[in-house]
Amino acid sequence: MKSLLSIILRCTRSLDTVSIAEAVARSAILVSLVAFVACVHTSVNADPATARTPQGVDVTLVTDEVDAALSIIRSVASGETPTARQLSALFESQGYDHLKEREAAMGRAFTDSS
Repeated sequence: MKSLLSIILRCTRSLDTVSIAEAVARSAILVSLVAFVACVHTSVNADPATARTPQGVDVTLVTDEVDAALSIIRSVASGETPTARQLSALFESQGYDHLKEREAAMGRAFTDSS
């Protein structure tokens, strides 16, 4: 199975990006869209006996993880070292918490340093 990083790098190379920040932002959007489609697919294929017929679809995009990552990328791109506050915002984001939960559910080792 190819790593997510190799897939992202392949996608960003084909975009002829101007900067690494733009490449990472595009990659984050790509990953978010893939996750969204997977969630929609899962909910559409739910057990019909327990599923309700929705009148509409409520979608909430939580961008705290992406915002924190882009802040760090902007700092690095401008030659600065990311601050403790920027790193803390990333590690405390709702998206990062969901990533840790998902990895634990799949029995994968996951630490803030891995």
